[in-house]
Amino acid sequence: MSTSTSYEENDLCCTPPDIRCEALNVMESLLPENSKEKYLLAYQNFIKWQNSKNTQSFSENVFMAYFKELSSKYKPSSLWCLYSMLKSTVRTKNGVALIFGVTGACRIQELTNVTVKNIENHGQMLLVKIPITKNKIPRSFTIHGPFYEIVKKYESLRSPKAKTDRFFLNYQNGKCTCQPIGINKFGSMPKDIAKFLGLADAESYTGHNFRRTSATLLVNSGADIMTLKRHGGCSRIIRRRFHTKQEGNLCKNHKEN
Repeated sequence: MSTSTSYEENDLCCTPPDIRCEALNVMESLLPENSKEKYLLAYQNFIKWQNSKNTQSFSENVFMAYFKELSSKYKPSSLWCLYSMLKSTVRTKNGVALIFGVTGACRIQELTNVTVKNIENHGQMLLVKIPITKNKIPRSFTIHGPFYEIVKKYESLRSPKAKTDRFFLNYQNGKCTCQPIGINKFGSMPKDIAKFLGLADAESYTGHNFRRTSATLLVNSGADIMTLKRHGGCSRIIRRRFHTKQEGNLCKNHKEN
């Protein structure tokens, strides 16, 4: 069997509707093309403020402190516009890894290794190929709908000076650099996202949460164990999510009977 055929077969069960809907609750909006510079400027100013305060957090408390300082310079309507632009930009920049991680049940090493050559554009759909995996079985998944637009927006911010073919590049001071994102940065992203969303116990989130979330959403949609294996590769996390769901169903049936 050819590698191309393997990708096509693996892709049949990928990107379940439940996963797309769950991530959509996190990603509310895109950066309007005609206001892109204003949105990026708002983001850059916030990053500079973060650096001056020696913090990289996107928590609610950090945003409140930032806008409290701005309140002495801007009227309420202007503050709301700045908040809206900053919120949208932060979600776009930090959300692409979330889309890849949850939609494709990606390990942080797989996210680190994704290259521009692994991503094929098919009209309004992206086919993402993961040729090197922990269990040595290539996988693929698709990105479409509103997530397609988000990824394309992120891709458009890529620096033309970048010499690496790695897809995910670092942002510093609000600008895209030529430095690829490392595995440790991917590992901390779920915690940053949890803080941004104000989730409880945000410090406990790790890079494994991408795959855990993906597996949980797929199990909750009614997928069987074979679908789960094809979606994320056979792993302890995938099997645990399936059997936990099955045990829950058995307990529920027992109570009903």
